Amino acid sequence: MRLRLGIAALAAAALLAPATAHGSELEVFSQTQLNVQSQWREGSTTTVVPLYEFLTLTGREVSIPGGQLYFQVDGWGAANLGDNPWWNGYTNSGAWSGDLNTAWVQGRFLDNQLRFTLGRQTVGYGNARMLQLDGGSFQAAIHKMVTLDGYVGLPTTQRFTAYGSLYSANP
Repeated sequence: MRLRLGIAALAAAALLAPATAHGSELEVFSQTQLNVQSQWREGSTTTVVPLYEFLTLTGREVSIPGGQLYFQVDGWGAANLGDNPWWNGYTNSGAWSGDLNTAWVQGRFLDNQLRFTLGRQTVGYGNARMLQLDGGSFQAAIHKMVTLDGYVGLPTTQRFTAYGSLYSANP
């Protein structure tokens, strides 16, 4: 209840605050999900009751000197209200689980011809398609639909575990 009240207060403050730029947009999305199920684990069944909270905060077209700023934070958290340990992607998750899907800030300049992005992002192009990485990227529009894209950073792992460890849920 407090989380939803906090989200509502944040959204109201953003809407009622004096706007420094016309056209700026702030979007807050929250979803709560409760599941009840039996899990077969190591020769027996346990009842798990995970309560999930999904939260996304997105900002668009915030005016900055020389361009615009975009940002997004997207993550989720879960608590098991049933028997533990809870199998939620890797062995012995305990009662809690969660992850940060994306958290980035992007500057757009020269009428959206040049973009710089920093943070946790998803690469949606080329052979790296759908790779999540912590780092930076740039995109320069050369001519009409021709762009030059570059990415640098480290691949991320799910649930804040070490890359390539036994506890990673990554494919």
